[in-house]
Amino acid sequence: MPTFAYTAVGRDGKRVSAREFADDRKTLETVLRRRHLALQDCREIRGSMVPLKVTVALVAQLAQLIGSGIVIDRALSIIGEDAENRQVARLADRLRQGVKRGLTLSQAVREVGQWDSLFAPLLRAGEASGKMSEVLRTLEAHYERRMRTRRAVMASLAYPIVLIFANLVSLIGLGLFVIPVFKGLFEDRMATLAGSTRAVFWISDMLAAHGATAGAAILAGGTMVWFGARGSQGVRYQLDRLQLATPILGRLIGKLQASGVMNVLSLLLESGVPLVTALELAGQTVVSRPIQRALGEVLKELRRGRRFGPVIATVAAFPRTVNRFVTVGEETGRLGEMCGKAGRLMADEADTELKSMVTVLEPILIMVMGGVVAFVMVSMLLAVYSISDIK
Repeated sequence: MPTFAYTAVGRDGKRVSAREFADDRKTLETVLRRRHLALQDCREIRGSMVPLKVTVALVAQLAQLIGSGIVIDRALSIIGEDAENRQVARLADRLRQGVKRGLTLSQAVREVGQWDSLFAPLLRAGEASGKMSEVLRTLEAHYERRMRTRRAVMASLAYPIVLIFANLVSLIGLGLFVIPVFKGLFEDRMATLAGSTRAVFWISDMLAAHGATAGAAILAGGTMVWFGARGSQGVRYQLDRLQLATPILGRLIGKLQASGVMNVLSLLLESGVPLVTALELAGQTVVSRPIQRALGEVLKELRRGRRFGPVIATVAAFPRTVNRFVTVGEETGRLGEMCGKAGRLMADEADTELKSMVTVLEPILIMVMGGVVAFVMVSMLLAVYSISDIK
């Protein structure tokens, strides 16, 4: 729920400036009208995005302190005084100020910044159920699992990215500094050189003459496509759809997204959140727009009274395993538990597939890049041998 800074006028003509949580401006006007205030102006307050690692650190400390029986105000004070991470300490101090003003922890969280989409709703569920300690421990486990998955993905992709970058730098260096030296030796006998050698010299000339312009154009074009895709829902949808249609990558993305949705559903259902609300929140964590749209259709069917198992099967990007776990969970009354098992299984399978894909990709990249470098070297050697007129 957004926070609005507003200015209103009371019946006595006095101006009032304050902050209020509301879904939108119309809701804010209704709330103030009940207080006999007329809204004059308002603006939505958007704090900076809180990094996930900061959220994890704060949740871990809160879970430990509140689980030990310390009240929220005192727990936040301790974190503010003792946290090694200064960003965590500052956030704890700001949260404590909000709690001291009479806000609940979930309201104070929404006031101080933009957090992960699950954070505030689950805190609100913990406040309503009186199980704040259990909710915080569950959140801590969920965020740590997300961090492990993210680190695994980054670690798997790091080597191929470094390999590609290093080879591109090497090839550009050859084209700009090494090949031009060789070309100067063969200016008067260019017509007698092998076709591959002439091709290498031509590429080197183009790189030297237009490389900077081409690089700037590619960078500018990529930037325009990036911002254009971010601003156009249609373009972003088609790009995401193309990714899902890619044979190996699409299956991997589907498993990663299914893992995230199932883990969030398990977290929310085990915390007592209704299924429809839980799926709405879980859908906010999905990056792929086709999957978002498919989950929106699932929500519509759930509101019509259909069972979750059959309708989740309509999300084509999700593996069939998800449907089987959800169906078993509904039949046994352990939907939250089975969603958690499905999420962990999908995460393990995605991690295994990603490692296998990288394992296959590494030698292919080495062969391709090595082949390009070998082609350049052989072309230069042919030119050198031609000087001796070896027959």
